[in-house]
Amino acid sequence: MGKKQSTAFPAPSPPERPDGSDGSKRWEFAEHDLVMDEVIRGVDLSATAIGFLRFVRCELRDLRLTGAQLQALELVDVLLVDCELSGSNLHAVSMQRVALRNCRMTGVVLSDAELAHVRLVDCKVDDANLRFTKFDTVCAESSSFVRADLYQAQLRAVSFDHCDLTEADLSKVVIDGAKHAGLRLTGSTVESLHGAAGLQGTTISVDQLVPFALSVFAESGISVELEPDPQS
Repeated sequence: MGKKQSTAFPAPSPPERPDGSDGSKRWEFAEHDLVMDEVIRGVDLSATAIGFLRFVRCELRDLRLTGAQLQALELVDVLLVDCELSGSNLHAVSMQRVALRNCRMTGVVLSDAELAHVRLVDCKVDDANLRFTKFDTVCAESSSFVRADLYQAQLRAVSFDHCDLTEADLSKVVIDGAKHAGLRLTGSTVESLHGAAGLQGTTISVDQLVPFALSVFAESGISVELEPDPQS
């Protein structure tokens, strides 16, 4: 279960619900297709290559996109539930008012993407490529981003709430936003976080002080010498 968000931090707007389909239709997709007001279940697009697909006011449930090439994909008012996106290439995807729940996204490519009002809950996004991606009002809850690469990403009102950010790379990210509305990492695992020294405008919780500080010290070349045990 995701944790309740602070009222001081902007929450993503939820997607609009589709008006129509019951999800029983059989689907085939082609480049530049526009799909609106549909519930789509159980479609397997693994290892397929389709460009410029657009989904508007849709629910995508139990889709298999393993290794798919869906570049320049556009999602507006879309809910994804129990979808498999591991190893898929979604370079330059655009997401607006999108929610992802229990989606497996290990190794997904989301570089140069634009994510606005996006929520991820109970998702696995380990080893993901999020380089140069623009995040605007994005919240990840109870999700795993181990070794995720956010190099030079642009972050505005982004929250990682009780997520695993172990060895994630936030080097040279640009945090755009006032205090408490830039980047928030409260409750998240931040051991060996790369780029911690440059995360001005970030909010953390008290229990993160030591692991976060150790990440900053490691990047700054600061070592901590422990006092010798007097009984040794």
